Amino acid sequence: SLCPFKAFAEHRLDSRCVATPEPGLPAKERGTILHGALKAFWDGVEGSARLSEIIEGNGLEARIASVVDGVFKDVRLGAPFSARFIEIEKDRLSSLLRDWMVKESKRPSFIVKKVEDEKVVDICGLEIRLRPDRVDILADSKSVLIDYKSGKVDRNDWLGQRPRDPQMIVYSL
Repeated sequence: SLCPFKAFAEHRLDSRCVATPEPGLPAKERGTILHGALKAFWDGVEGSARLSEIIEGNGLEARIASVVDGVFKDVRLGAPFSARFIEIEKDRLSSLLRDWMVKESKRPSFIVKKVEDEKVVDICGLEIRLRPDRVDILADSKSVLIDYKSGKVDRNDWLGQRPRDPQMIVYSL
């Protein structure tokens, strides 16, 4: 959305930058793992009432451990990642989930309506594939659209002439 030439080059010409090597898992892979874990968590926990039951029954750690183990069964990390590295990544993900669920438990009552529900919509003749991370229904029947972010986000990114990360704007349409 920031640069018409870059959009043309990437989406029409299918050009890609050469990836910059970085230590550990690439950010995109970490994001995919996080999304998978959150989907798995909410697939079995339908809303705030069940989340409260899990927390009050001291079952949060067991639920998180089960989700993390399940997600990492589907992740293929070969060399150079050691078993110890994978354990560190599991601990990191568990910590993120724990912190997230504490925040979720402080929200007003909600029911998780959809998780990673993909659909194609037409906006002014342009077909766009949408997959909101989560849609919740509040006690007053209003919907809340949630888009997980694991990196740095600034709400002012939407205010310019060419908004950054405009998926929430598109979802609202």
